Amino acid sequence: MINGSVEFIAELENNLVEIDQDILDLEKGIEKLELKIDTKNEFKIDTIKKNKTIQSEINMLKKALNSANKKREEIVQSNAERTYKDVKEIISRFKDEQRNTTNDKNLQIVQKIEEIRSLHSEINTMDKEVEQEIQQFIEQVKVHLDKEPQKDLILYGESITQYEQLQHNNRISFLEGTTFVNDVKEMHLGIQGGLYKPIQLKEKALDELKERLVK
Repeated sequence: MINGSVEFIAELENNLVEIDQDILDLEKGIEKLELKIDTKNEFKIDTIKKNKTIQSEINMLKKALNSANKKREEIVQSNAERTYKDVKEIISRFKDEQRNTTNDKNLQIVQKIEEIRSLHSEINTMDKEVEQEIQQFIEQVKVHLDKEPQKDLILYGESITQYEQLQHNNRISFLEGTTFVNDVKEMHLGIQGGLYKPIQLKEKALDELKERLVK
C-alpha cells in the first residue's frame, strides 16, 4: 500500500462529509415523499390537492438536491489543483521508496547469468580439448594415409587428401556452437544473448552494476 495514501483519501473525503450527508438526506426525503403520492384515487379532488402539495415539496427538494450536487462539485474543483500536486508528490515519494526493492532479485539474476556463462565457457573449453585430441590423433596417423588427392573426397569443388578431409571433418564449427560435445542452444531456451558474453561488455561495467544493486 502506498504510504500515506489512506490518510490522504480520508482527508479528501472529510472535506465532503457535510455536503454528502445533505445530499443523502435530500435523496431519502424525495424517496419518502414519492411513496406518499396517491395513485389509486388520483381523480378525487381531495387526493389531487394532497398530491399537489406533496409534489410541490418534492420539486422543492429536487431543486435543493441539484444545488447540493453543484456545491459538491465546486468543493472538489476548488481543491483539485492542490489535490493534484499532493497526489504527484505522494506517488513520486512512493516510486523513490520502491526503486531499490528488487535489487536483491536483480543481483541474483546477474549472478546466475555469470554462473551460466561460466558453465558455457567450460563446455566450450571441453569442446576444444576434444578437438585437440582428435587433431593430435590425425597428426599421428598422417604418415599412414594416402598423400595424393582422392577423387571421392571433394572440398569446395576440388579433390583433397585423406588427411585434409579428416582435418576438415574434425574442426570446431564457429557457426553452430560446440561440435564434439552437447550444449544448450539459446534458440531452444527462447533467449538471445544469455549464454554468450557480448564482446563489448566490460567486466568493470558488470562489477559496477553489482555494486549498485547491493546498496
